[in-house]
Amino acid sequence: MRARYIQMGATGCRCVLLSLLVLGGLLGPAQARSLAEIQQTKELRVCLAAMRPSSVVATPPGCRDDCTFSGPVYDEVVAFATTLGQAIRLKLLRVDWDEQFFNQDGKTEREAGYTPALLAAGTCDVYPSNVTKTAWRLKKLAFVTLFPSRMMVLVHQAHKARFLTPADLAGKMVTTYRKRYQLPQLAAGTEQRRVRCASAAHSADRNDG
Repeated sequence: MRARYIQMGATGCRCVLLSLLVLGGLLGPAQARSLAEIQQTKELRVCLAAMRPSSVVATPPGCRDDCTFSGPVYDEVVAFATTLGQAIRLKLLRVDWDEQFFNQDGKTEREAGYTPALLAAGTCDVYPSNVTKTAWRLKKLAFVTLFPSRMMVLVHQAHKARFLTPADLAGKMVTTYRKRYQLPQLAAGTEQRRVRCASAAHSADRNDG
């Protein structure tokens, strides 16, 4: 079974994570339970990283295996489960973002190729999280693009000739929003902050879109 992952590309295509299990028999670096095993147990095990309200919300705060989930990602999971048959029930678990990539020792080894512990143990069948596609994650998971999108940097029209490539952003100051995906907070007026672009080759390493 090949792990299928919804991705968010920091430069280039931006996508949404699908699931880990649709096509049995495909070879890939990340092996989870097979589709046959899922159908035999009649249980789809979904691990959700509730990073932003625009994707998924888990309540009560701090819950682990007794959460109530809502949001677009959760809806996608429910819709996908129905394609496996009415007998399939969902088992949902909230996980931390980094935990999705942990090895058996509870660490993320970027340069190593391995099956993340949650998948290898059969705790998770699906990671329906938005994530940046990076070289080191490809050693652990296989990605699939569901829809293209792009991240953007806005500059004043008078300066557009100065910013033609990502390299032109190196060392520049930019204005961003804290928790910019939390819509209620944005409506009330979100605090702005100014940060310096450390490197033109910077790629979002966490689930920050």
